[in-house]
Amino acid sequence: MKITEITPHYLLDMNDEGVLPWSSGLLLVSATTSDGTTGYGEAITTFRAATVYEAIKRTAKFYIGRELDAPQLLLSEIKKQDYYYFQSFESASAASSIDIALWDIMGKQFGAPVSALIGGTRRKEVELYANGWYSGCISPEQYAERARDVIRRGYSAIKLDPFGDAFDTITDEQLASSVAVLEAIRNAVGDRVKILVEHHGRFSLRAAVNVARAIAHIAPYFVEEPVHQSSLELLRRYREATRGLVSVAVGERICSLDESIDFLSDHLVDFIQPDVCNIGGISEAIEVCRIAEANGVVPTLHNAHGPVQNAATLQVDAAMDNFTIQESFYEFMSGWKRKLIQGAMRIEHGRMVIPSGPGLGININERLLDELKVPCEDKIPDAPIIWAVRGTVPVRNAKH
Repeated sequence: MKITEITPHYLLDMNDEGVLPWSSGLLLVSATTSDGTTGYGEAITTFRAATVYEAIKRTAKFYIGRELDAPQLLLSEIKKQDYYYFQSFESASAASSIDIALWDIMGKQFGAPVSALIGGTRRKEVELYANGWYSGCISPEQYAERARDVIRRGYSAIKLDPFGDAFDTITDEQLASSVAVLEAIRNAVGDRVKILVEHHGRFSLRAAVNVARAIAHIAPYFVEEPVHQSSLELLRRYREATRGLVSVAVGERICSLDESIDFLSDHLVDFIQPDVCNIGGISEAIEVCRIAEANGVVPTLHNAHGPVQNAATLQVDAAMDNFTIQESFYEFMSGWKRKLIQGAMRIEHGRMVIPSGPGLGININERLLDELKVPCEDKIPDAPIIWAVRGTVPVRNAKH
């Protein structure tokens, strides 16, 4: 069974801005083998869609004509040939998307879900924490009311970034505003609901420590990327200064198994958050989870993009031993993204049922894929902070 074709597909609904300014589009990849089997993967782009698109086309050349015996072997070949793979987000995202598509094919060939091929299916559903739910919220009252709505849907955990446009430093006013939002949410949802606090890797050490001390009474389930991730020493010092105050999660920007070892071996984090779309696909994500378990760290995969990423993430969740909770934008992502999957994912009482069909367990609506396909161009979103949930950061100094 040889790989005969690998094609990137950039999708965009011109009438839908999306919850996240940097992910209004979607970059999928299809892979086909000599027997006609097709599998799908997904790539992370941020605002580098065009460069990742081209990276997929270049990376595909390493795969075409090769036997599909094991996706892991092919990924190893890419790492050997792509000299700067470990320094390139584009290379990592391209290889990850192809790896996911090849696992989808493998599962279809064997008539089994991917989870059964990477260690065995350990669970049929997963607890979710909702993300993307707070679009348009500015005041503590707005956050509180929206949080109540999410909990009424059955979720037991929610994540948010309450820090507005603070970056590197945080003023007393910004910190007070952020604490007010978190206190309002805690009062609205009660003590049993898990609140996870996203920092987006934006703070200096001093600012991040001040934040941790100010929000500790909220009892966050974890704080995510509290300091700039360019320095492990910065995270180590943060860890020392906040031990006993907060639990730490990091990992969505890690682009290889090797890189994850730095966070795991020195016990710098309590939770590790690899993303199947840039860690090295399903092949590397499950390995990170196993190494994390050996180091007493809990994996909880990053999952903020599209429906194929979501399906691949669930297959890894099903196969890992020490699963706890899974990030989900699914109910809050653009409707057209959900419609790409025929037979939508089921969320019941804040838990998502893991597809049990062959491969990723999903079927792509190829008619809709063709309708939404557009030329892949980089467009910088018109937003105060492009990685913030839309409408949560006031527009300052607007032109009149």
